[in-house]
Amino acid sequence: MVSGAISSGVTMTLSGTSSGTATTDAGGNYTFTGRSNGSYTITPSLAGYTFHPSSTAVKINGANITSINFTATATTYSISGTVSGDIQQGVTVTLSGNGSGKATTDASGNYSLTTLVNGSYTLTPSITGYTFSPTSQAVKINGADVSAINFTCSKDSGQALATLPTLATTSHAQVKVSSKKQGSVGPDFIGFSYEKSMLSKNLFRADNAPLIALFSKWGPGLLRIGGYSVDETTWEANGSGRTDGCTAPSDIDRLAGFLRATNWKVIYGLNATTSTPDLTAAEAAYAAQSLGDRLENFEIGNEPDIYQSNGLRPTTYTFTNFLADWDSYVTAIKAAVPDAVFSGPASAYNSSVYTIPFANDRGNEIEQLTQHYYRADGGLATSTIDFLLTPDTTLPPTLVALTTAAKNNNIAKGFRMTETNSFYNGGAPGISDAFGTALWIVEYCFTLAQNGVVGANFHGGGDIPAYTPIADDYSGNIVGVRAEYYGMLLFSMMGPGNVLEMSVSGSAQALFSYAVARSDGTTAIVLLNNSRTDVVAVTLNLPSSAKSAHALLLTAANLDTDNGFYFGDSMIQCDGSWSATTTYNVPITSSLAWVDVPASSAILIQTQ
Repeated sequence: MVSGAISSGVTMTLSGTSSGTATTDAGGNYTFTGRSNGSYTITPSLAGYTFHPSSTAVKINGANITSINFTATATTYSISGTVSGDIQQGVTVTLSGNGSGKATTDASGNYSLTTLVNGSYTLTPSITGYTFSPTSQAVKINGADVSAINFTCSKDSGQALATLPTLATTSHAQVKVSSKKQGSVGPDFIGFSYEKSMLSKNLFRADNAPLIALFSKWGPGLLRIGGYSVDETTWEANGSGRTDGCTAPSDIDRLAGFLRATNWKVIYGLNATTSTPDLTAAEAAYAAQSLGDRLENFEIGNEPDIYQSNGLRPTTYTFTNFLADWDSYVTAIKAAVPDAVFSGPASAYNSSVYTIPFANDRGNEIEQLTQHYYRADGGLATSTIDFLLTPDTTLPPTLVALTTAAKNNNIAKGFRMTETNSFYNGGAPGISDAFGTALWIVEYCFTLAQNGVVGANFHGGGDIPAYTPIADDYSGNIVGVRAEYYGMLLFSMMGPGNVLEMSVSGSAQALFSYAVARSDGTTAIVLLNNSRTDVVAVTLNLPSSAKSAHALLLTAANLDTDNGFYFGDSMIQCDGSWSATTTYNVPITSSLAWVDVPASSAILIQTQ
């Protein structure tokens, strides 16, 4: 069978002991009949598409051969370039012509529009208060990526950057930025985590333009598919797909198309309790074939440290039992996929009994050590916004222990928090979807980075009144961009680069500050004001002189509201579109800058 971006009309060429051709039908099926014993090669082809695998060797020895499957992917290309001049970050580049789309420039002015087919296009940059030279450019794609489609940005004649409002401040703070490194932020630091059950909901597919746009806001990233449902979802090699409780080839193919459209990779979760090693290995083999270079690694099971309490294993289940189970699945998977790569153990919380011993005992079998984190139970009355915004003092030492275990055991990709969010059990309704979570995410991610963690995957999916960065209707439609996504977007705009040490003094009690020295030579600084009432006058002391400083504000009416979020005075739309409409000028003299930070807000400052 041929599945993926196209199924019918594919030419299947047979070579070897005998030769022939066949054409796939509407269901992607093909057959070669009347063939004698011998060795053959089957190769699919259709103009405008590539196939995985590109060909398959088959040997007939007294029996029919079935399930020689291929996945089709449309051959696509990219257009990229740079915006330079008076402003680089936050410029919207709109694509029209043979296709449509939008991209937003990063801190260095770079943009990229991907998954484009051959044809003629027009690119037009825009941001309020600026003009561009040229105003637009015509581009033709003809079998190759197109790069260096560049624009120069200038302030409108007589137009200056908006001036930050002078507020009636109630406290003061002196924030000093050091040049000393305290961690790093990589390009795929911030990612998403979804339940395995979401593969049957038609969400992840190559034509889901709104979700693709939202994922693409911070470039290539890492998606994790797993969660509790991974151990309740079984492989159906002949399944029709989009069936609850089952994963079929077409479900994985849709995911593969989505990943290629976003240029993301996936940590792919596999059932380790209600399946068998051989059945799980069969799924892994198909996933490896379909996902190809989009597969980061396999994750076996989910939160084994609570298997004994959630009914998936006997109450007597121990870490030793888990290691034996894990080994049996790894053995079966490696027999089916010899070059399979793994992460684990995906523990819920038990670092001392599960995660660190797993690093010591199986560190040579994995490329990344993983665990999960939630602040508390979402069902507790004490799970409030104010509690969430109070730093968890137990977290840093736990992170140090985990990252040290990864380092000591030479685990190549370190430690990653592959499932995380505010409160577990789906979050706290009215709390986990409130604006305060946007500020929490920024503070939390920097806590991770400062303690050596390489990234975090925020769990979500669906449209429950609790946590999910992106809300969907379980049928593939995006119905909301929640506060958490705003925090994730702001954090993504800080890097990549090295996190710098900071010091804060003064009367402000709820001001948090972080800085990243970016690889392009600029510095990004974020000031978080978690106070509900305190307006903070900040004097910012930079490690060296800067020529200019520009700022974007992240605001809402208050910490508790679940709507009306603005970043750069603009809301992020369900179709994935966003462009800052107001960029503020920050007064700066040499290495000193001054800014008033409103209550319940964040301000992102870029100096250069």
